[in-house]
Amino acid sequence: MSSPNAQYQRPMEYLVWNENCHIPSMDPFAAHYMKNYKEEIGPICSTKPALVSKSFNNSTKLYSVKVHMEFKHLYLKGTSTDDDIKCCYRQVLRRGDQRFNLLECKQFDQFFTVPGNIDYMLVSCVTTRDNILVYEDGLTFIQNRKLVNEKLRKSMQQQRQFGILLIGIDSLSQFNVRRVMPRTFKYVENEDWFELSGYNKIDDNTFPNIMAIFTGMNLETAQERCHYDEEGGLDNCTTLFNWFKEQDFATAYSEDACWMSTFDYLKPGFMEPPTDYYQRPLLLAIEEKLQAQELSGLKYCIGPRRYGEYVYDFGVEFAERYLGKSIFGLFWTNSFSHNDWIDPATMDERMVEYFKYMDKSGIFDNNIVIFFSDHGARWGFLRGQKEGYVEERLPMFFMRVPQWFQTQHPDIVEALRLNKNRLTSPYDVHVTLKHLALLSLGRNGTIELPSSCPTCQTLLQPVPHNRTCSMAGIEDHWCTCIPFESTDKDSDEMKSIANLVIEKMNKYLQDSVYAMHCVSMSLDHIIESNLKLDLHTDVHKNRIQEYRINFVVDPNEAEFEATFLYDTKTKAVLVDVTEISRLNRYAEDSTCVDDNIVKKYCICSGNVREKADD
Repeated sequence: MSSPNAQYQRPMEYLVWNENCHIPSMDPFAAHYMKNYKEEIGPICSTKPALVSKSFNNSTKLYSVKVHMEFKHLYLKGTSTDDDIKCCYRQVLRRGDQRFNLLECKQFDQFFTVPGNIDYMLVSCVTTRDNILVYEDGLTFIQNRKLVNEKLRKSMQQQRQFGILLIGIDSLSQFNVRRVMPRTFKYVENEDWFELSGYNKIDDNTFPNIMAIFTGMNLETAQERCHYDEEGGLDNCTTLFNWFKEQDFATAYSEDACWMSTFDYLKPGFMEPPTDYYQRPLLLAIEEKLQAQELSGLKYCIGPRRYGEYVYDFGVEFAERYLGKSIFGLFWTNSFSHNDWIDPATMDERMVEYFKYMDKSGIFDNNIVIFFSDHGARWGFLRGQKEGYVEERLPMFFMRVPQWFQTQHPDIVEALRLNKNRLTSPYDVHVTLKHLALLSLGRNGTIELPSSCPTCQTLLQPVPHNRTCSMAGIEDHWCTCIPFESTDKDSDEMKSIANLVIEKMNKYLQDSVYAMHCVSMSLDHIIESNLKLDLHTDVHKNRIQEYRINFVVDPNEAEFEATFLYDTKTKAVLVDVTEISRLNRYAEDSTCVDDNIVKKYCICSGNVREKADD
């Protein structure tokens, strides 16, 4: 007897294939990509061993800092032969999410026991003769905390517990991780990590896609319930940080490139630390106080290390300190991926080193690790390719599950294998993380489904084979399931339709508080226009048709992509302006705007540029 899904056996050129969803695959190494690829090495942060290091004593539960005098000759080259080195530290104190305090610099000897109340410090070493700075670094300490220990004791069960670690890289599609981080991809593939090839983003940029995971809410609902753009809003929001704390997990969070970090870009951030261990105060301090080298306009090296290494070192240390305990952590990097599609190549070998260390040290055996992204490239070379629409919408998602867990839960293993080529979304991840927490604690309980996607589910059970984007909480504009066919972009009809969309955009700006600052836009030209097809019927004679157009407006040659409905009888369009994608950089166009949605569409009157000659 044939399988009920036999007629939907997936062709190799598709990632997902069922009666409701055809997500195309692509060759990440096609000639038009590789001829534009030149492996990026990135700045060399340091060629010397660290002059100052830290270590944790499991008996005393205290950290110590050591100055490696055996390396001082490497740092004294070019100075007097009888010169020496002296070092001091400045304690970093948190002042909300946007500021920090630095205490006076206290000199310390070669060996120094760190007081238990110090969470972060900047260390600097100078020559004794001329006070020349030769070394600086920022150190974070996962200090022993009574409250953390008490809640971990409270959560202890007879069964084996495990932690959950999220390791994220911004703007990295499942195709680009193969393309520019081949060693990393080969590692996760060879080590049998579970991949979600049909993992589709639910919104434009980082914040809504991470909020879907961390709250189960879309942007509109999150604003209504959390008021995330107001002081204290995120603190009062039911995020996974809060939820995992309530389940007696030890929690940690770190994210580099502080100015653009997920919960702080154009937002006040957290009034109180969102997790038990929170690295942001140190990262603010090193960004401001330590010397840096840039790559693609972002700080890449700070002091002796890559910026991303501060984040991942913190994550590794957190996992080691609480090995075998119920822990939850998010460790997210922007600094080597956000601004250029090739830049992740600079961390390819280093990521493999991290993963090998995590395996050797027992972290992998005691934690479920998710290696993921928020979306693919949203502008630039990759987005401009014919496959850019799909690449932007399919971020990478890999999960490593300890072997002992797989042995205990063969049903979960089977579900993860089945789900590889099924449509999934960040809302499913939200449910999955809660499901994993209950498994770690040996607790039974009903998991509240995401408010913005009540039809979403845990990935530890099979996702329906015939799932649609609406079932996964994915709006049409972000959905990669349904094919489009090209239409005549230069026809009078398409130009008229594009102008109707731009009218809606102008109206949206006129109704905003920024109306006086934003200029009116007009159509310059259409790059591409497409009609959405239906997998079951012919849409060409339908009164209501769905289009996707890519167009450029005046002024400033701002490029957009809109998905909308068009009534062929009334000649009206129905479009959600907030779902329209901006496809080129807009930071210099919208300096008069603080709202992260309006910012994509507003061209400030003071930022209008003269049109370049053709």
